[in-house]
Amino acid sequence: MGVDCRLVLVDAGFGLDRKPARHLRVCRRRSQGVHRSRLCGLALWKTKKRVMKSPYESRGLKIWSLLVVAMALMALWQYYPLDPATDRLDRLPLNGLGFKGENIKLDATEAEVFGKAKVLKRIYRAGGITILLTVIDGTKNRHAIHDPSYCIRGGGWSVVSRSPFTEQGQSAEILTVRKKAEETTILYWYATAGRRHASPLRYWMDTSLRRLLLGASGPEPVLVHLQPLSHRAIDWHEFFARMPMLLDL
Repeated sequence: MGVDCRLVLVDAGFGLDRKPARHLRVCRRRSQGVHRSRLCGLALWKTKKRVMKSPYESRGLKIWSLLVVAMALMALWQYYPLDPATDRLDRLPLNGLGFKGENIKLDATEAEVFGKAKVLKRIYRAGGITILLTVIDGTKNRHAIHDPSYCIRGGGWSVVSRSPFTEQGQSAEILTVRKKAEETTILYWYATAGRRHASPLRYWMDTSLRRLLLGASGPEPVLVHLQPLSHRAIDWHEFFARMPMLLDL
């Protein structure tokens, strides 16, 4: 800390008149950004303000910037042409040894709901079992795929129970649903070239990562939905022994 004492000329009238000026001694002390002046026994404190941004303000600005960039990229990524799962759906045979299939056209309501999503809808008959197969590829419309229970409830059905189902070491889920006096079961899973699971959250994570990496993370996941149309109890393991190709979607 240094001391600087010197004589200065001070206007006794503080600029209001032009009286003769007097010599006054001003002592100034400087210490770490604080400027203190003593003039005629009157102590005046002046603090030099340093412009510093709060760390929280700086962090918040970075987060908002990243969010803006991410939103801009997401808006652009939705227009990037990713390879759909069309080839996998087209390779699924309509007829074969021990089973027979029939293509079903989407009705007007379904076509509106699915939009640009690729949908395969068929009835298969195998070993006295009749099922309705629906496979949805959401490459061009991810909003067409969600938790199947949402559509079930939207159709007037209520979900009575959920139970896990495992085939060849991979998981799916069986929903028991009821509408008035009618009760049936629905088996569904999300499939990515033979890998199967029943988690909607995992599906969204997989598809989001695929879009982020512009398709480099792997093929597009699809939703596979099986609904029995026959009134007999279904042994799903026996059914897949007759139609194993469904597990390769």
